[in-house]
Amino acid sequence: AEDDPALAASLWTELASLAEELGAVRRALSAMEQVARLRPDDADATQNVARLTDKARIQDELLAAAERELENATPEQ
Repeated sequence: AEDDPALAASLWTELASLAEELGAVRRALSAMEQVARLRPDDADATQNVARLTDKARIQDELLAAAERELENATPEQ
């Protein structure tokens, strides 16, 4: 795959799709960044990087909010 950029991009795209399906947004983003690096003129790859970046940010914000709620929760007596 290293010798064939088209094949490598295809494999990274498949990995990104699978990772996203499994909820591993950061892994999907990392894989899609590889696709964008291999295909700098690919508008779909660029759009997917932006979409996954937003999704990862939202996921991080939701996790941070849940952590704050847990920290502020009072134990029931």
